[in-house]
Amino acid sequence: MTKRIIGRLSCVAAATIVVSAVAIPANAEAAPGIVSKNVYRNGHYFGTVEWSADPNGSNPGDALRVCDYNADGAGLSAQLNQADKHSVDTFGHGSPYCSGWGTGNLPEGASVIASVFTGNSEISIWSGDFTFTA
Repeated sequence: MTKRIIGRLSCVAAATIVVSAVAIPANAEAAPGIVSKNVYRNGHYFGTVEWSADPNGSNPGDALRVCDYNADGAGLSAQLNQADKHSVDTFGHGSPYCSGWGTGNLPEGASVIASVFTGNSEISIWSGDFTFTA
């Protein structure tokens, strides 16, 4: 009996799990004027949600986008919970990929919430809400 259990444990211990290495950036400004926040679900890193409050170079103001940096078959989508709903996604694109900017005109200094989802164009699972300032 003891040998059988040890034998099974040895087989399990010998199994190798291969995990692709993904560099996970810190929550910080991705570029001047852009705030980037990491998106996780159940401890799994999916990518980032980014906010550009004011126009800066080629980045528009009051703009939202998502970036998928993990080649795991899932994409990201985000939508602002405001009357002016910006909606963006990475569905149907290989990783790494950043969506285009979803833009609008929001009152200066307004607090905005972006709901982020992971999945694909058919099934999306809520992954969190992120707060930004317009």
